[in-house]
Amino acid sequence: MPQAPKRCMVCGKVAEDGATICRACNDSIRGEATGQRKKLVKQAEKEIKQQGGSCPASTQTPGNKG
Repeated sequence: MPQAPKRCMVCGKVAEDGATICRACNDSIRGEATGQRKKLVKQAEKEIKQQGGSCPASTQTPGNKG
């Protein structure tokens, strides 16, 4: 009995390489997460400035490329 192809958990399309999420959905989710992180950093910097503190020279973390 042949196995059914694995499908993306997000959109339901057949996922390549047996992955649980297709490449298009994975890219979309990563983009949303990156945008959310940028918003949080910007909001945190704003709140620090409002409270009279100074922001660090670089807000990048070792894993952050942008």
